[in-house]
Amino acid sequence: MDFSASQQRSKVLVFIVIFCAAFGINFLLNRQADRFFSIVQIFNAAILFSILSWLLVYFKEAKIFQYLFLAGCFFFVASNALINPLSKGLSPYFDNKVYETVSTIRKKDPNAGWVVFGHMTAPEFLKAAGVNCFNGVQYAPPLEKLHVLDPNLESESVYNRYAHILFFPLIEGGDSVKFTLNQADLYTIQMDPCSPKLKQIGIKYFMFGYKPPDAEVRCMAPVKDGYGFFIYKRKDL
Repeated sequence: MDFSASQQRSKVLVFIVIFCAAFGINFLLNRQADRFFSIVQIFNAAILFSILSWLLVYFKEAKIFQYLFLAGCFFFVASNALINPLSKGLSPYFDNKVYETVSTIRKKDPNAGWVVFGHMTAPEFLKAAGVNCFNGVQYAPPLEKLHVLDPNLESESVYNRYAHILFFPLIEGGDSVKFTLNQADLYTIQMDPCSPKLKQIGIKYFMFGYKPPDAEVRCMAPVKDGYGFFIYKRKDL
């Protein structure tokens, strides 16, 4: 293979363009998935995808490109050779350590209210475990409880709808609550996790999708943590 300097530069440029596009798409998709993958995993995936795509672009130029492309495809396919695509039951869910912890708490305290701070999908996980979780997807808005958080009904146009409800902390004094409409079926509630308003609507257990600072859990006692989640219990309930 006797490539001129200009041909080599063009090939390098093509690889860079493919890599930037792959990395950018993976990065944006990962943001939509609550940053499930680390930046290193995203980088590695983008590199592997870029190499295969680059080899495919120049597939007919040289035999070595064809061999490398086929070897790369075989490498990815071979890693799945022993995987059985058929499954029975829901053991990946029921055997999950977070599910086991939440189920144990629910059995001891079945009527307790829960709320999740800093995570979009965890509320649905709790609901599937039989937990009474305030946020997450609400097909009919729980107006009685929402009016406790918004007694003057200033934000009723935000929350009086079918929506995904996200909670994030807001520690600024005055027990303020901020409602933000992110999109037609998604809004955010920002408030102090130790607000007496949450106690008033029966929230006893708190799950955080991050390690909460002491200021956010000053009214709580830790229950369990692991697998990226931190569960606390309100002390005065």
